[in-house]
Amino acid sequence: MSLFCCPVCGSPLAESPRAYHCPNGHDYDRAACGYVNLLQSQASSRKRHGDDRRMLTARRDFLDGGFYAPIRDELAAAFAAASVSAAVDVGCGEGYYTAALETACAGMAGLDVSTAALRFAARRLSRTALCCASAFHLPFADGSLDAVISVFAPCAYAEFFRVLKPTGLLFKVSPLPDHLHELREVLYETPRPNKPEQRDEERFVSRKRSELRFPVALPSQKAIADLFAMTPYCYKTPADGEARLAALTSLTVTAAVAVETFGKKEL
Repeated sequence: MSLFCCPVCGSPLAESPRAYHCPNGHDYDRAACGYVNLLQSQASSRKRHGDDRRMLTARRDFLDGGFYAPIRDELAAAFAAASVSAAVDVGCGEGYYTAALETACAGMAGLDVSTAALRFAARRLSRTALCCASAFHLPFADGSLDAVISVFAPCAYAEFFRVLKPTGLLFKVSPLPDHLHELREVLYETPRPNKPEQRDEERFVSRKRSELRFPVALPSQKAIADLFAMTPYCYKTPADGEARLAALTSLTVTAAVAVETFGKKEL
């Protein structure tokens, strides 16, 4: 049996080389690169969701440049310290952070709403089962996972709570208010701090929290453009801000993030 459940009826999915099989006849073919599409409806699955190839290429190149290695290493250390047998990286993207975690977990899944992201991830990951699904409708049984990982991704706290075991853990990486402040100073006339990360204190309690702040020296226009393309700012920057950024050949920004481990509360 696989980690996944049928998104239609909730039955566990059995795994074969080319498909996942539901006992009630809801079968799901694997893509050629290995991921399975478990979005709830065929109509929904035909739409384009999540990051496109341009954004994914930029993020892959930026992360492979090692600029965020301290964040990856802090998350990997927290994850390795826990006893985790079954986990999912929700919003795994191209798999950079998942790759640092999969060897510490017997059963790792990577989930993203973007099939383009999963094709990137399939090239990087060797021990992770990949699926296309929404964070707000996770294809896992109640109380079946030891850990959920969420890195710079929207948090579906109710779903995370549902799929985690009573002793399960949520590993979360989120930006602090001053994360990439220097980038915003270039893009906007009046830069504002990042909004505080939403928390769910009714369902989860913080067990451990680390705050990382370190300079990131971007040595080229490509590195600057790659960082810009992988942030939400690329959707809402005025043309003059983009022009100022495009004129730069180097830039140093501050990475400021929280790496936090949460446990479930009893409801």
